[in-house]
Amino acid sequence: MSDKPAMKQKHSILLSIIIPVYNVEDYLQECLDSILLKSGLTNNVEVLLINDGSNDNSKAICEKYATEYGIIHTYTKKNGGLSDARNYGLHLATGKYIFFIDSDDCVVSHGMQVLLQFLKENDVDLLHIKYRSFFNNKDVYGKNSNLQVLHAGHMTSESMLTEILKRDVENYAWSFIVKKTVFKENSILFPVGRNYEDMATTYKIIHFSQKIVSLDQIIYLYRNRKGSIANTATLENVQDILVNLHEMDAFLRVHSSFVYQTFFANFAISFLLFAFYESYKAGADKDYKYKIKENLKKYYHMYKKSPVNFLNKKFRLGYFLVNCGLFIPLQNIRVNIRRFGQRTDL
Repeated sequence: MSDKPAMKQKHSILLSIIIPVYNVEDYLQECLDSILLKSGLTNNVEVLLINDGSNDNSKAICEKYATEYGIIHTYTKKNGGLSDARNYGLHLATGKYIFFIDSDDCVVSHGMQVLLQFLKENDVDLLHIKYRSFFNNKDVYGKNSNLQVLHAGHMTSESMLTEILKRDVENYAWSFIVKKTVFKENSILFPVGRNYEDMATTYKIIHFSQKIVSLDQIIYLYRNRKGSIANTATLENVQDILVNLHEMDAFLRVHSSFVYQTFFANFAISFLLFAFYESYKAGADKDYKYKIKENLKKYYHMYKKSPVNFLNKKFRLGYFLVNCGLFIPLQNIRVNIRRFGQRTDL
């Protein structure tokens, strides 16, 4: 017999959890504890901490957890942004499935047990999970002790894309556990140097997935905090949204024409309304906002010509308000009311 250690089987790792880390010393420990505590993680799981050039205490926290837990591995690289860190983790991952977790977010208590139980018993390409937002540091991940899968609904790629385009399901990368071969066989990577990278990637993952299941259970906890990309208005972010929409339009027009013709206008108008308000907050000039309004007009005409004329009422109202010049002031009022509600929840 050889004295060399036995080689791992090809799929000995069931799940690779990839966590990009950048200057999150205030949140990282809570994130990792939510994954590890009451999780029942075993050697068939690996946690890859991709330190993306942090200049705070994040690297030390990563190394501490890697020392204490054998399933955690930490890697440090030059800062390249969220997409680059995710792609780096994808290259290193050896698991059958990939689960991206943002380092300032959490998983509910026993959430990992639910996921692992399901993945062990079912062979799927894509598993969709539900999430809940939170705005403070309360112990939210300890509030769910249900160990059972409440409901698992089987879906086609077309039906899941429909849910995304109708905005009934969000396209966050962390709300999908994906078979690694879906990424590898279809050369899917996150766009380096671009924000709203989930928007640029998720529709491809869904399209190339054959077996899709949606769990009717909250597993993920999304921290809504100041300073995050989603809460920072810049013209770069607005341009990234416009580029993403252009790429989605070209892809779905060819690969999923019925879903595109029926529901893409709804998706595009919703994000263009968001981009219009973000461009205002970022100080865009009139020509830039005019460009967005022209895109809104284009997709509104597409909605009018679609087979089922589907456009969410609030997006239809938003389009009307943009055209009569009331969208920005009313949106300002809405945002201020929301901020007041968040302060009272602290």
